[in-house]
Amino acid sequence: MDFFSEFMITRALLRTKAAQVLYAGFSAQNDWKTIDNELIFSINRYYDLYHLLLLLPLEIVKMAQKSIQISSKKLIKSEEDLKPNKKLAKNMYAEQLAKNQFLLDYKEKFGLSWLPYEKEVTRIFNILKEQDFYTKYMNFTKNSFEEDKKFWIDFFNSDEIFNEDFEEFLEEISIYWIDDELLARSFVVKTISMHKQNDNKKDKILPLFKDAEDKRFVSELVKSVVENNEQYALLINNFLLNWQIERITKIDVVLLKMAVAELKLFPNIPVNVTINEYIEISKFYGTEKSSTFINGVLDNIVKRMKETGTLYKN
Repeated sequence: MDFFSEFMITRALLRTKAAQVLYAGFSAQNDWKTIDNELIFSINRYYDLYHLLLLLPLEIVKMAQKSIQISSKKLIKSEEDLKPNKKLAKNMYAEQLAKNQFLLDYKEKFGLSWLPYEKEVTRIFNILKEQDFYTKYMNFTKNSFEEDKKFWIDFFNSDEIFNEDFEEFLEEISIYWIDDELLARSFVVKTISMHKQNDNKKDKILPLFKDAEDKRFVSELVKSVVENNEQYALLINNFLLNWQIERITKIDVVLLKMAVAELKLFPNIPVNVTINEYIEISKFYGTEKSSTFINGVLDNIVKRMKETGTLYKN
């Protein structure tokens, strides 16, 4: 799932979001400004989902604690009720995450909460208890921060938990989130992996934009593709051999145009980084043959640009 490198994680997200809005914008025949506004809105909505998912472990732990409290009030108690397994209820990573000021500030500023979605949290909790990694975790006798952290990595990597029902749940809240769910989960996993014990001041949340250059990058990339759409289409068409551009899937065309724009506009981004990023995105949004196709076309375009002296980078 995690195709984002540590240092290019923000750019990978921005390329993916740009591809999504360009695909939709071209279909609707929108102008650059409309597509750019949609891009910024879409990125912000993704960032909301990323934070909402990071808040989910806190709700799951609360549910585990509530379950123990309910058991303790039974008139007739089973052995399990008398000696409840409190491992999840006292998960150390979740306890630390609950004090993460970066997360809490964002939650407060934008009013994010799972409170209106208690039914969905309950559904997730019930599915969680059926998973093998849950059983293994609860039966593991030793307690450690790393083990508690790994539990949440397994949690967010679980397609059984984040299934079609969860996708439908997200779609009811926001039409943007159905396309963002897998991407947001991968960023949550990356975030959890980076966090260290007793290090809340450094347990930062991944930034929306690493810096002003990132924001400029995605805006100029989208603008170039929209304003030079026909020019890039003609260039790409020269390297399709027996394929006509109209016969290629629309998302492949969008990714190729974005790659060409990036090759032309951003001399500081290495050629291999540009090609590899669009190959990886195509694996998520294209067909089975998209990555091979895009790799071949871009290799030929780069060769031609080098021959004609129009490639101003390594």
